[in-house]
Parts: sequence; C-alpha cells; structure tokens
Amino acid sequence: MEHIGRKQLPHELPLWLNPSSEVFFLTLCAQNRQASPLVQSDIATRLLDAIRFYHE
Repeated sequence: MEHIGRKQLPHELPLWLNPSSEVFFLTLCAQNRQASPLVQSDIATRLLDAIRFYHE
C-alpha cells in the first residue's frame, strides 16, 4: 500500500460549523479510505459513544 502522507488541513473553521452550538469538530483518517470504515453504523456508534463518555 502506498503511503499518501499527511494532507495539510486549513486551520480556519468550516463555514458550516456554528461555534456557538458545536462542542467538537473532529478530523479523522482511516487507513483504508476506500472502505469508508468510519461511517459504518457499528463503528460510528462506538466513536460517538466514546465522545459522549469523555465529554461527561
């Protein structure tokens, strides 16, 4: 597998983000981007559960 490297991300908030009502903004990268593992229901649920746990 070819290593793509880290993409430079902008440090400005996205225009669709409302800082007065949002708690988190995450940027995640999966090793296998083609499979979109982070949007699979079981994995997404576990990620959100972890966020809720650490936020409480």
